[in-house]
Amino acid sequence: DETPDFSTILEREEIGLLLGRAMKSLPPQTRQLLIQHYIEEIPQGEIAARLGVTENTAAVRLHRGKQTLRRVLTQE
Repeated sequence: DETPDFSTILEREEIGLLLGRAMKSLPPQTRQLLIQHYIEEIPQGEIAARLGVTENTAAVRLHRGKQTLRRVLTQE
């Protein structure tokens, strides 16, 4: 198991800061949806049920949220 060097640690911290800023720029519902699916690993079907929408609607919202996040991150 290799220990990351100092520059790798700094790079990860910078990415974390950028991602945090980008997530804060998203609408709260979009941010929560991305967190539930990608961080908490809740299935799309369960998220859809919680929101009272179809699974397809949840998938579209996730896709749009990822697109927005990608756009914000590439502008940084």
